Amino acid sequence: MSKIIIDEQLRRIDVLENRLKEIFQNDYQLLLQPPAKGKWSVVEVIGHMTKSHQLYRPKFERLLSTLPTVNTPHKEVTLSWFNAMLVGMLAPKEGQIRYKMKTGKQFIAPPVGQDEAGVREAFSLFFQELAYFKEVTKKSKGLDYTKKKVPSALGPIVRFYLPEAVEFMLVHDERHLLQVERTLDVAKKLEV
Repeated sequence: MSKIIIDEQLRRIDVLENRLKEIFQNDYQLLLQPPAKGKWSVVEVIGHMTKSHQLYRPKFERLLSTLPTVNTPHKEVTLSWFNAMLVGMLAPKEGQIRYKMKTGKQFIAPPVGQDEAGVREAFSLFFQELAYFKEVTKKSKGLDYTKKKVPSALGPIVRFYLPEAVEFMLVHDERHLLQVERTLDVAKKLEV
């Protein structure tokens, strides 16, 4: 069974945030440039990541308000076998996205303005969601997460304990960070 180390999740969230802050420093036109027709630009990927977080936020809020606290904070959590398999399939391996997935309509963000203000808004919204996500992760250490599961945004069949949901969202974000980096690389080449 796979183990989740909550402090390691927090470190990975910081890495994600710092890398995206670096990417945000690029010219806004590069961030709006799709790598090819029918593909998402950096800003569209960020919008999708934001939308995914927004779908989980009310689920997390309900869960956080109902879970009892524990006397000794959790440091390590064991994933259930099914959720370990899901996380393993979603997680990038050696810088590669192994299983491509079609994005459901509920995960597609509305378009943003095609200007610098639109780019700023898209990144700002994501950083707000990421800050909330980090707080959820910190709080999960002190909660008895085994008392209730949260349904995934994929549907009610897939249900997670709180640290599993955090891991699922985190590997989703890491997967899309690779996509953002590749999209930006292509946009830079198209600019030349």
